[in-house]
Amino acid sequence: MRWRSIVGEAWRNVVSGTAFAAQLAGFIGLVGAAAILIGSFDIMAIAARGEQYRDAGANVLIIQSPGSIDPRACETLNATPGVIAGALRRASNNIVAAALPGSRIPTYEITPGLAGLIMAEVAQRAEGVLLSGPAADTLEVAGDQLATTTGAVRVGGVYPYPDDGRRGDLEFAVLAPTAEVSQFDECWIETWPPSAEAEMLLRTTWIPSGPSLTSDAVLSQWNGTLGTTFGGQQLFESRPTRWLPALAGAAAFGIVLVTGRLRKVELASARHCGVTLADQWLIAMSEAGAWALAVVALAMPSTLVALAVALPGDEATYLQLGVAVLVLTIVGGLAGATVSVFLSGERHLFRHLKNRR
Repeated sequence: MRWRSIVGEAWRNVVSGTAFAAQLAGFIGLVGAAAILIGSFDIMAIAARGEQYRDAGANVLIIQSPGSIDPRACETLNATPGVIAGALRRASNNIVAAALPGSRIPTYEITPGLAGLIMAEVAQRAEGVLLSGPAADTLEVAGDQLATTTGAVRVGGVYPYPDDGRRGDLEFAVLAPTAEVSQFDECWIETWPPSAEAEMLLRTTWIPSGPSLTSDAVLSQWNGTLGTTFGGQQLFESRPTRWLPALAGAAAFGIVLVTGRLRKVELASARHCGVTLADQWLIAMSEAGAWALAVVALAMPSTLVALAVALPGDEATYLQLGVAVLVLTIVGGLAGATVSVFLSGERHLFRHLKNRR
């Protein structure tokens, strides 16, 4: 058969409904859309676990060595891509608030980098000390002024400190940013995603003072209740829904094969009338092009657009999932059409006619 005859025969089958193109487009589109949605929600759950880990400060590592941390080296870590770092030490004098004259508020000196880490979710209003949320709620803070027994202290911001397992010494405290370059007690570092190099970077800020190079420095997490690390990559690679694109392809194969078997008398009759196997396969592929085009143009893109609107974030991951599902469903459908053609040979015509009801 000539190409014009092949395309014309396929077009007539599609327009007349013989090829079940609309039904196939609908079923395969639904299968693909379901695979994308289920897989995307699984990815979103992993991302939510990562955000919970990060929001709790579990990704913040701390090296502690009283009087042995170089604040300049700690601040220099901020030049590393994806790193926020800063130093902390206990202040020589604690602030005494006028509202609580009998109690001293734990006061710490911090470098600018640590202020950015602690205040990650809240913008500083101005220069001045930083108060924890519980401290600000307890003390009498008028505007941006904290009344103390020695005079007013300017408050540059209030940092949140939820009771979620993070260490408690900063829960009720005052942090005083300073430009001092004398040695500090701690260096904090935040990386996301968690980096194996964070510990190594922290150790570059430590100035060992004794014969041992490791025993005097203690590494810890700001919040250790959620585990020592977050294996996001491992969770992504081992997620149960990673097989969904392949399952969608298998489902498309089955749907098209069943549809092709519904036309077995028609296909066998065409072979009896002289249509070659190659020509019949080309007609089947041309018919498949109609439902495949509909899936490519409508079902998958609309699903991905809906995901991009509902789940903003890592669009590249969702696009990768969508492309994988799209390719495998179409390949599976084409394979189903191919098998249905090969199973409907001329030699089966009379058996098909006999079994037809």
